Amino acid sequence: MHMDDGSIYDRVKTAFNHYIEAYFTEKAAAPEWQQSVKHDPNFGFDAPRKERVMVATQKEMEASGIALPYRDYCAHHMIEYKKCMNRNTPCYWRCQHLKHTWIQCQQDDYTDRYREYERERRLNKRELTLAGKDFNGNPLPVPTESAHAKF
Repeated sequence: MHMDDGSIYDRVKTAFNHYIEAYFTEKAAAPEWQQSVKHDPNFGFDAPRKERVMVATQKEMEASGIALPYRDYCAHHMIEYKKCMNRNTPCYWRCQHLKHTWIQCQQDDYTDRYREYERERRLNKRELTLAGKDFNGNPLPVPTESAHAKF
């Protein structure tokens, strides 16, 4: 697998999903994906959740020559993978376990980000419902007596 295959496609796909929800189906419920989280991260959980921490520092990423799109929570796996590739130059199969670890971390990171987006969207929908609005921000229609009399 080439380094550019997975993460860029996933980012475009996530951005496109946001575009559809934000501008067509659920205008008011779709969270702004480039802004910080609006709701309390521990809302609905019994115990506080662990905060994600960057393992690799900025200096380590610059020294390793990691491109900007890959400077994420999985950068420390990428650094180890690149070091292994440099040590075992013609024998790249010796680094397969590190490559697998890095790809798995990328997939887990994408899953976590998507779950956070979904959680934020559902909390926004809950907030709108409690406020008496539909998912586009319009007030819900008030049922009349004649509407109930038909049934």
